[in-house]
Amino acid sequence: MALVTLASESPTRTASSFPLAGATCPHSHQGLLRLGETGNVLAGEGRPPVEWPIHSSIYRSRPDVNAVLHSHSPMSKVFSLSSQPLQPVYGISAPWLSRDIPVCRLLGIVATEDAGAQVAAVLGDGPAVLLRAHGSVVVGSSVEDVTVRAVVLERAAAALQQMLAMGGVQHLTPEELTNWAETTPEGHQKTWEFLLEESRLLSKRVAREREWNQ
Repeated sequence: MALVTLASESPTRTASSFPLAGATCPHSHQGLLRLGETGNVLAGEGRPPVEWPIHSSIYRSRPDVNAVLHSHSPMSKVFSLSSQPLQPVYGISAPWLSRDIPVCRLLGIVATEDAGAQVAAVLGDGPAVLLRAHGSVVVGSSVEDVTVRAVVLERAAAALQQMLAMGGVQHLTPEELTNWAETTPEGHQKTWEFLLEESRLLSKRVAREREWNQ
């Protein structure tokens, strides 16, 4: 389960939030809420997510960010508690993932503005931050952007864990990461389309398995 928010175009940069679960298409407006800076509901029906301060604090401190995704992904929890930092292992992701991902050591639910500010401070100008024993937060320019980044970050963490289990990692050097970043086109449209197709195929397989088990 993940929560995605989009910054509004208003001067106060309020947020529109909605749940994004599994293969659910994030373009659906079902369950959409428009929130103010203090988590108050401006439009829509329902209660705001308890961890809205993560999103509002990041929008407040990062005018370049238009979308925030917070999830409790398994591998982010693993590396949030490991002495091994989550380091970039995919050259093709270097345009946005070219540094170690920091860990915010705040414990518990991020339910206050002070806690949200701590998360935003550790994130800094980076693309993501891990929350100790909790999950991760990924930022970007759009829903598609943060979704792709969150999936790639999780898969990069799984790949790094496999490499470490094999006995060691020949990490990408700063020069290699720079070269990848300079020669790799930015943008995630192809990966986004691939993930959509992947999720459709997975949904079909799950549906077939359910039919077989009935």
